Amino acid sequence: MAPSEAECEFQKLQREGYIVIQGVLEPALCEALRQHVLLCTDEAHRQNRLDLFGNIQEAEHRSDLKLDLCEPVVEALNCFSARCRDLLTRTMGGDARIVELAAISSSKGAVAQPVHADTMHGVTRFLQSDIALHDAKGPSDDASEDEDEADDLGHIVQAVATETALIFTSLLALQDVTPDMGPTHVWPGTHTVEHHATLWSSHISGKLSVNQADEAFGVPHRKMTLRQGDLVLYDSRTMHCGGANNSDQRRSVFCVSTMGPGIRPDGTTCCQHAL
Repeated sequence: MAPSEAECEFQKLQREGYIVIQGVLEPALCEALRQHVLLCTDEAHRQNRLDLFGNIQEAEHRSDLKLDLCEPVVEALNCFSARCRDLLTRTMGGDARIVELAAISSSKGAVAQPVHADTMHGVTRFLQSDIALHDAKGPSDDASEDEDEADDLGHIVQAVATETALIFTSLLALQDVTPDMGPTHVWPGTHTVEHHATLWSSHISGKLSVNQADEAFGVPHRKMTLRQGDLVLYDSRTMHCGGANNSDQRRSVFCVSTMGPGIRPDGTTCCQHAL
């Protein structure tokens, strides 16, 4: 890749919180992985193996299958790493670890998810917590101990607010995604503290519908109508949701989340591999 192209990708990802990259996986690999995903998903449902699925919003007609490191998964990971490693390393400020490896599928009848971000900003995480700074004023015998406790808590608060790790998620389309298949919706530039404050102040549950989010964020959503083998890579703090699948086709995406250095943010999984 030319240096100018790499710089453009980095700047767009920083500015808008997401980027689309074309042709990451070959069609034959996409089809092999898709067949593996659909077979494993159906068999896991048949056996009621709920342990093989992650939690997902609006789960009816939608699934989040945890993937094993079988041949098509490893091959797809290698292709993803070859194309995205440098961009992720630069964006996250250090080596990346895989913290989520899954396949998300939706079928006819899946409704649109509430608009959400996968992880919180460090500042938002602290503001949403019930941590309270101790008042150091008190009897003189306890003053030193109180001050030490306040200092320790202050360091924790600062670390949570400023040293929370970045997580980026990639969704690789395993087939062409048309508008009626419920493509992922993304709101550009909404990976900021201000937009997270809007999310939490706009609705009692901290979640919005697609139309409400367009109005609240002041930016229209973009539908990720990807071609087979393309991916959307987004900052996990960016507002997004899965769309409604009104088609007769199942839509499957290969999901890879990577985390950089720092404190693990809220809302992540625990599978870790080096990228």
